[in-house]
Amino acid sequence: MKKIYFFAAMLISGNALFAQNLTRTDVGYTAGDNYTMYVSDYVNPGSAGTGVTWDLSAMTDNSQVTASVTANSGGTFPTANVKITQSNGGVIYYNISASKMELVGLDAGGTVFTYSNSQTYMQFPVTSSYNYTDACAASFSVSGYAFNRAGTIQSEYSGTGTLITPEGTFTNVVRIKSTQTNTDTYAGGTVNSSIVAYNWYKAGVNHELANVSDITGAQTSQSAYYTSVPANLGLEESELINLLMFPNPTTGSVHINSDEVISKVEVYQLSGELALEQSANTTSLEMDLSALNTGMYLVKVYGTNGAVSVKRVSKN
Repeated sequence: MKKIYFFAAMLISGNALFAQNLTRTDVGYTAGDNYTMYVSDYVNPGSAGTGVTWDLSAMTDNSQVTASVTANSGGTFPTANVKITQSNGGVIYYNISASKMELVGLDAGGTVFTYSNSQTYMQFPVTSSYNYTDACAASFSVSGYAFNRAGTIQSEYSGTGTLITPEGTFTNVVRIKSTQTNTDTYAGGTVNSSIVAYNWYKAGVNHELANVSDITGAQTSQSAYYTSVPANLGLEESELINLLMFPNPTTGSVHINSDEVISKVEVYQLSGELALEQSANTTSLEMDLSALNTGMYLVKVYGTNGAVSVKRVSKN
């Protein structure tokens, strides 16, 4: 049972910012993403609050689990639209919409959890009053025994501030605390368990930045990991050039007005791939984003004086 409960702990990695709202365009697993979880020794998750600095820089890199996010259609879990395949043999199936992210199926290295009542791992938008409880029901088999699970998850906003991991320093981060309780019934009796998990999120990074979990039940354990971030984007927005970019979100073009002469503008996908590029020699320009898919992008604005500013833009 140890493998199952450890895997379940890693699953509580789906809930999000700025003491502002977080929407589906800010965070949430997205097809095409690839990232790495660095499995660490346990660390203290720190306190709740506003303006907190969570220093998890002592996290270790004991082992690595890579995750690949793809679209899902049909198969064993036809209601799922997103599938996460992990290098440790786990496959997680979510149904993600603009309003919530639901766990609908799980293959924990050969132990398949089928949910007759899906579990909501995140609701959108996330605000400072974020707090909900959701029930779930699932069935699975272990060593020839058939189990039926009845569970609940209570998820709440647990603060905003700065997160430090071995991957870097992230500002404007939100922490979500989730408490999951399960009762698994089988022919030999019942197994009760609980998982208290903390996850950190930042707009523009679709997956969690870090996870710290405490697991009690048939086996008691603790786990922690931090994750990689999109390549070539840097960790933070920067404003070395004083500029205004609007509208944001946009359905088409964005207007960029700057105090400095702009030499070039680049638009990057969160995967790090350059999506658009436009040369300029002006303090005011319009950039057409209508050909881009819906989602979050980073806009890099280069000044003729060598300064660079980076801003997020949401394309609807």
